[in-house]
Amino acid sequence: MKVQVLSTTLVYVLAFFLFGCGAGNKMTGSWTDPSFTGPVKGKVLVVGVAHNDTTRRIFEDSLVANLKAENVDGVSSYTIDDDGVEPTEAAIRAVLKQSGASFVLVTHAAGSVEKSQYFPAIGATFVDPGYYGGLYSYYPRVYNYVYMPAQTYSKEIVTLETGLYDAGNGQLIWIGRSDAVNPEMTKKYYTSLTELFVKDLRKNNLIP
Repeated sequence: MKVQVLSTTLVYVLAFFLFGCGAGNKMTGSWTDPSFTGPVKGKVLVVGVAHNDTTRRIFEDSLVANLKAENVDGVSSYTIDDDGVEPTEAAIRAVLKQSGASFVLVTHAAGSVEKSQYFPAIGATFVDPGYYGGLYSYYPRVYNYVYMPAQTYSKEIVTLETGLYDAGNGQLIWIGRSDAVNPEMTKKYYTSLTELFVKDLRKNNLIP
């Protein structure tokens, strides 16, 4: 009689995939000022607020690249002020004047949370009594059942908030939030992440 068995190793691999990779990065919400007629016209200054300068530069460049792919002229703030824009009105106005930007996109981490899921040790799944029928198949399976350790998988979720402002009057035009799962400090990762914001801007007719 043929036995159909799902190994414990396969079960754990599947569980890890579903928990660790299934969620992905996503927009969690956005708001647009209904009085803004859009789309934006003119240069957009991209400002990232982060403790790590490398992270800030990679993020800003990634967002600028995604804007330029939509024919929107963007500029990274670090190319204007390498040390980061100081949190004063005078400093902001000075960088805006130097950049020639008409709009500003400001991004920061709004919070983070670590989620874990516990998977207890589990044995082989069988569909008929033939599971017990052969010593040389039965023993390895029950051995794995006893010795396969329980597993705990974790993932970090970082919430990013990005706001689009009119550089002339300082008014908020659009704001959006996204969840970044297990953030990586790589250009490829931030390119895919910043694309979420750009897609939402386009969906709300804020960019062509």
